[in-house]
Amino acid sequence: MTGIGKILALTIILETGEIGRFAKVGHFASCARCVDAQRFSNGKKKGANNAKCGNPYLAWAFVEAVNFAIRYSPRIKRFFDRKCARTNKIVAFKACARKLARAPAVPSMIGRFLSIRACGCIVSLSALLCGCSASPLLAFRQNTPAVVLYPISETSLRDGRADFRLVLCRLFEERNPYAQGWTCERALYRLSNEPTPTPASDLPASNGARTVVFVPGILGQCIEESVKPFQTAYPRLEALGYKVYYVSVSGRSSSTANARELRDKLAALRAERRQPLTLVTYSKGTADALEMLVAYPETAGWIEAMISVAGVVSGSPLADRFDDLYERLAKRLPFPDCAPGDGGGVRSLTRETRLAWLASHRLPLSVRFYSLAAMAPAERISAPLRPFHYLLSDIDPNNDGQVLITDALIPGSTLLGYAAADHWAISMPFLESKSALRAFVDKNDFPRDILIEALLRYVEEDLVR
Repeated sequence: MTGIGKILALTIILETGEIGRFAKVGHFASCARCVDAQRFSNGKKKGANNAKCGNPYLAWAFVEAVNFAIRYSPRIKRFFDRKCARTNKIVAFKACARKLARAPAVPSMIGRFLSIRACGCIVSLSALLCGCSASPLLAFRQNTPAVVLYPISETSLRDGRADFRLVLCRLFEERNPYAQGWTCERALYRLSNEPTPTPASDLPASNGARTVVFVPGILGQCIEESVKPFQTAYPRLEALGYKVYYVSVSGRSSSTANARELRDKLAALRAERRQPLTLVTYSKGTADALEMLVAYPETAGWIEAMISVAGVVSGSPLADRFDDLYERLAKRLPFPDCAPGDGGGVRSLTRETRLAWLASHRLPLSVRFYSLAAMAPAERISAPLRPFHYLLSDIDPNNDGQVLITDALIPGSTLLGYAAADHWAISMPFLESKSALRAFVDKNDFPRDILIEALLRYVEEDLVR
């Protein structure tokens, strides 16, 4: 709509809330202070009401929209000039603002954003949260487990980077027409201590006999009708013979609550398909799945492998810094069909919570774990994630805008590498979806379909080996 861009649209969306509470479009215009405050009785004017009734931020947004609209819309400019000639400039501005507020495009625009789980509200958190950030991300604490930072070779992790790179590179050669200019060297960073690969072998043909279950991250349920992790790869994987499932869990609940919900849904799936499952967990989905495996030991017998993609394993300093503020804001966001759950989604991702959990629990030895982290420089981070990337860079510039690469590795897992992508680009195909976030996610190009196929083929070969 002329005069209303991304920022003003988000302001209108957040300040409007549930559009259904306005019975008529005129009521919405009144809330935006775009109509006179008058008092009538028996059809006669009895005076004026409080002129400050209504939402001042909506009023500002529509007046600001008029400033742009009269520059770029000849039709609105003519209307504005006619009003100026008859009255004055202030009245002309308000008259134009009333027209914009009453225009069918505005309520329909808001309804469209809300109908897809208010995706734009997620974007607004970047500015809202980072604008309030003046103190360090991590506070001084004594009630935290002792941790160390060692090279991979000195830890319990198995280094599979070189062998996974071989699988990925061969898949790029095999699917070159679909790579869209990407190469394996561009898609996967090569850090200085990456080992030498084992002797080359042909890319194993997928037997496609495995059942793959995708588990989303925080707020995943809120946008799943528009976009899911690796969604564009599902048809290709099914064509290869994989049985692909997506498990929806609460987008705003704690990992403890989601562990129980995930267990119940996998139990139902297990009753349908008796073969072992391969979990592909994204972001907070990793923490949810790890808690499930420990809290419900029987699930370890259902799962043969778990692949964590940009998983929040050791927590994120962002969660520690913004926990309380985020929870207060998240409860105000208009997320239809996305229940708040127990409200502990962000708190369960704090370093304090995750490190304490890792220190007091042991993962089952029967499940093979794999970790793929992500990182990118600021110019390769989408705009909504960029403020968070800068904040995390005070600790380590090697992050994906949400998680540090050191916090994305499961203890005792096989490290597969570091993808050259931000936290969304590595798995969420926003540009190929109908999500409203398409307008804001400007660095979403990444060969996700090739990546997930390479991950499954590597794990398949590794399990046999």
